[in-house]
Amino acid sequence: MRCCPPTTSVLVEHPSSHLLRPFGLVTLLTLPVGYFLYFLAHFRYLPGADAYYYALQTQSLLDSGHLKVPDTPVIYYLLASLCRAGLPVEVSFKIVLTAIYALYNAGLSALIIRLKYATWPIAVMLSIFGTSVVAFHTVEFPRLSLGLATVPIWFLLLVGAKKGRLLWLALMLVGCSVLHEVLPFLVLTFVLTVAMGRIRVALPWTEVFSAKRLMVALLSCVLFAFAIATIWPGFALRVTSLRFGIPGLASFFRNENSAPTDLKVVVLTEWLLLALLLLFNLQRSSTKWRYLTVATLGIPLWPGGDPSLFGLSGRLAVLFVFLATPLAIILWDEMSDQNLSFLRTMYAEWILALAVIGMTVILPVRLNTYRTLLASYDYSSYEQVVADLRHDQIFMLIAQRGLDFFYSYRLRRDAFHFDPEPGWERTNVWRVALRVTPEEMAYYSPTSCLWGETARAISGTDYLLVREDCWEQFRANVSPKDNPDLYIEVWEDSENPSQTRPEFLRTKHRGSDKGLPVPSGE
Repeated sequence: MRCCPPTTSVLVEHPSSHLLRPFGLVTLLTLPVGYFLYFLAHFRYLPGADAYYYALQTQSLLDSGHLKVPDTPVIYYLLASLCRAGLPVEVSFKIVLTAIYALYNAGLSALIIRLKYATWPIAVMLSIFGTSVVAFHTVEFPRLSLGLATVPIWFLLLVGAKKGRLLWLALMLVGCSVLHEVLPFLVLTFVLTVAMGRIRVALPWTEVFSAKRLMVALLSCVLFAFAIATIWPGFALRVTSLRFGIPGLASFFRNENSAPTDLKVVVLTEWLLLALLLLFNLQRSSTKWRYLTVATLGIPLWPGGDPSLFGLSGRLAVLFVFLATPLAIILWDEMSDQNLSFLRTMYAEWILALAVIGMTVILPVRLNTYRTLLASYDYSSYEQVVADLRHDQIFMLIAQRGLDFFYSYRLRRDAFHFDPEPGWERTNVWRVALRVTPEEMAYYSPTSCLWGETARAISGTDYLLVREDCWEQFRANVSPKDNPDLYIEVWEDSENPSQTRPEFLRTKHRGSDKGLPVPSGE
């Protein structure tokens, strides 16, 4: 005879759930954004390679009502609107960066709330894990990040799968496509892979690739190519100028690459995690997100000719995190339907909660690893150059990238980080040269170029100010056999520009006055 009725094991929500739920979401929304704002506030100068290009464009918009260099204007209008409210350009720039970063985090939070609660602990941990790379990308590439910040909202609208939401998704994708040259391709990849996965669920291959669908796809690609050519002149030239080489993910681990360790760890870990989730997805025979996952895994494997972090392959590897984080969260949410009850035990939830707390605590340290990379320019020397040239009448200044933006922004003058254009009068153009001594300049210069009249030192710096016609004659006289070190400095070092402006940039900015300073990075 039984002394008690039979019992059944039932999963219940543990008390730790009540702590993890608000903590995870508040952490995701508030603390990373607060850390990011604190991180930006402690830069004396604007961080990022092209930061003063944005300041220069905004300044031109405020002074003349139009951009100094033709470009996608959305972010500059945002900056200008804050400046018209009384804020300095530098403060406005940091506020816009914070808003972009906050938008991405808010989108992830909204997506997590929409998913099953069993997904939340892992999802919050993944979000905080990747947020340092998102912060770096936001600072270094603001215009591209503005579009990428909406990526979690793409998934949020797809999860709803209602007709009204799909309309909003379509409008958002179209709007994002005009913000940057890379975004139309990301949007097209997203739409095609998601559509293929969802159609494949309901239809056999013969119907998926029917003649009607192929015609629609072909027509869409033609219209897409036409739109790209219309919106971004010179884009075809940019594509043809690309060279294949080592994949971006692999280039991070080359000795000459300056990628911080945190970035390497985040990108590699998220790639491996997404690949593992894809394997589980294959076992479930679900194609809903399969093709998008395969395409996303291919993003950091693009074989670019420039192995540096700022080459196309390196930049795609960083961009990968924006898409990989919400996609991994979605895939994990689908897997939570399987027998993963061990993750819902009290001990597992406390371990995950402690992991989230630990990642949040060390986030400022992780952000700080990007400080040197984001503040790599020698702005103290730039300040001295600006002070020294303030009273000189210079029609156009040739200077290294970064210095040209800073000089143009501070003095409202024209500068360029390429060799002068063919039609420019060289006697009206001056150059700031680095690591060339007065003795070397005098030795290799023609007798018509007198020291003190066509060249002089800029006090307190390693820079010389040289008239361009004399610089070109000086540079032509430097031989790689007689003085190989100086030859490298004046012909091969980017701090002494010797390359002509690429044809795709010349086409892109055709019509702008004198080909003013243009960013070669973003």
